[in-house]
Amino acid sequence: MTFEVKNTSPVQQIDGKATNTMSVSEQGEVSGTPNILYLTLTIAEDAKTTSEAQKQTNKKLNTIKDILAKQTIPEKNITSTNISLSPKYQREDSKQLLIGYTSTHSIRVKIIAENNQFEKA
Repeated sequence: MTFEVKNTSPVQQIDGKATNTMSVSEQGEVSGTPNILYLTLTIAEDAKTTSEAQKQTNKKLNTIKDILAKQTIPEKNITSTNISLSPKYQREDSKQLLIGYTSTHSIRVKIIAENNQFEKA
């Protein structure tokens, strides 16, 4: 590991000149066991209407949250990262026909290992 520290006031004189740079070089090694896992999950559902697409996505999201809660993952460790609703088209005879909507919801789950539980996986 090499680093340089700069000081705004002179710290030493070399050949009669004041210098404001101090350099230190050292080598080191750091090791450890990971204890945090980030998991990203995306749910996407297609339906004829926007409300039905959102309803289906929310139902699956709530099921996932229930499963995570049973694994003792606190709700504060589950955050939404993307929510979208977009039309879905199908091409027929050079025309675009609206056939429904896609609802998408992505979440990020922070899992903190206790007692090296990641080593067992």
